[in-house]
This record gives sequence, C-alpha cells and structure tokens, in this order.
Amino acid sequence: MNTRVLTVAIIVLCITPLVALAGPSLQITKPPVTPDLSWTGPIHDPHARRGQWFLNSSTGDPEVRTHEFYDDPTTAGGGAAGTDAIHGVVTDLYYDSLDQIEAFTLQVTITNDTPAQFFFASGDNSHGESLATLLEQYDGTMLGTKLTVEFALAAGGPTPTDWAPPVNMPSYFPHIPVAVDPDQLAWYCWTPENPDPDKTPAGDYYVPVYDFGDIAPGESATRILNFFFVLPVPSGSDLEREITEALVNQQDVLQNRTTSLKISTWLDNFSRDSEAPYFDALRGSNCSVFHSIPEPGVVVLAGLGLLALLRRRPR
Repeated sequence: MNTRVLTVAIIVLCITPLVALAGPSLQITKPPVTPDLSWTGPIHDPHARRGQWFLNSSTGDPEVRTHEFYDDPTTAGGGAAGTDAIHGVVTDLYYDSLDQIEAFTLQVTITNDTPAQFFFASGDNSHGESLATLLEQYDGTMLGTKLTVEFALAAGGPTPTDWAPPVNMPSYFPHIPVAVDPDQLAWYCWTPENPDPDKTPAGDYYVPVYDFGDIAPGESATRILNFFFVLPVPSGSDLEREITEALVNQQDVLQNRTTSLKISTWLDNFSRDSEAPYFDALRGSNCSVFHSIPEPGVVVLAGLGLLALLRRRPR
C-alpha cells in the first residue's frame, strides 16, 4: 500500500469511532453508566442497560433512547448555544375567576449545538446510577429527539400511589403542573417485583414526553406545550411570582446540566434558569432531552468498505 493510501486508511480508522461517539450529548447505556445491577428499568430491561425507556402511546410498545443531551453553559461544558440549547419560555397564562393561575403555555426550542467546548461535570440520579467524567461525546444528528418534562404529571397518565422517595414532593405541592396531551410517557423508579425490598416504590411510565424529531447539528426544533394545574396557583404565592416573572422577562425555565443523569429526580421543581453552571433545580435539571444516534455498525462498515476499495486499487 503506498503512502497516500495508508494515510487515508489511518484517517478512516481514526474518524470512524468519533462519528459514532461525540457533544454535550452523552451515552447513557451500561456501560458507561454504573452500577450494572440497579433495578432501575422496566421488566424487559430491569437494570436499564439499554438506556432510557419510553412507552409509545399510539402503539403501546416500549422504545429506548441511548443518549442524553445537555445545556451546560458554554464555558462549563456546553456547546455554542450554552444554556439556551434547551430553552423554554412562558408565552401565556390563564386565570380563573379568583385570579389564580390555572394553566400556562410553554414555547420550547431544542438546539443541537454538539459538541461541548470544555470539560463538564459528571452526573447521577436519585436511584444511585452515575456517569463518569471524561466521556466521549456524540457529535451529529440527534435522532428521534424526546423532551421529558420532570416538573409535571401527565394528563391521563398514572400517578404514584406512594410519595416516598425517590418520588420527590415539590415545595409548592399540591399546585403541580399537568402536561396536556403528551406524546409518550417515560419510565421512572424501580423495577416492579425486584428482589431488593429497599428499592421501592415500584416504577411505571410516569413522566410526560414530547417528540421533537430529528435535529441536525446547528439546527433547532420548536413546539408549544400546554399545562394546567392540579390546583390553581394562588395569587401572591412563590410559584405565582416565579411563573409571572418568567413570562414578563421571557426567561428560560428549562435546564438539564450534566450533573443530572437521565430522569434524575421526579417530580422536580418549576424554576427559572439562572444560567449558572450546576446550581439550579435538583441536580441542575427539571427536564431531560434524549435521542438515538446512527447505528455504530453502519459507520464501521462504511469505513471498512472504503479500506477494501483502497486495497483493491492498483499499485
């Protein structure tokens, strides 16, 4: 093989794994997530080895996503869009006859700004899973992107019968937002009938999910999401001020820092994003963004195919 062909072959071998692994988007299968035995998934994947699971509401079938996307500040592990990579603004408030907030609307935009520019913090969740630092990132199109809304219940979805940890009670309970017409539900909590008596309550597909489709690098997807409250939010309460100020100032109310792994806490707090690196909400997250990537085998085969062609070239 001549020098030019050898150089091209080396480039192909170096690029191939990077295409399949690169962003502030990290792989959440096991490995690299630990521990291997966790009892944190549905019955068909009890240790959530394949990633984050969802229930397709139209077919009733489960589906999984292998990667999670984050919105760390650009100077603390984020991409070019920084904390606006996952961006939600309150666009409308609806009041009842007592001047209490009974519903609101969010405009949500997800921008694929992979890869991250600097080092980022590692994450964990309320079920004892964690993700190491210095991980390879995914840099490419986010396939089948899903947003989980972790400060809300799902309209028509199941609700926990046991509010003990790791199901969290927000400070403003029982004035909890309810997501209207979510596309799917995401798994949260322990595997039913697992052998560890300490791993209760049993999980279910609890968390509301909205689909954002495929998002190419540098591109964005936007949707309007609607919420109502289990009980209207009283005038003058902390939550009323939080929501009203978010509307007036058009401030981002969604955040998912790398200190959060998967659906790290549910129910989480509705709170504005101060744009600080890791100090807002519980574990720096009140939502999550999940997606798939192109099958690594396709990329590897493409690389091997090119090498085979190079080998067949006449000397």
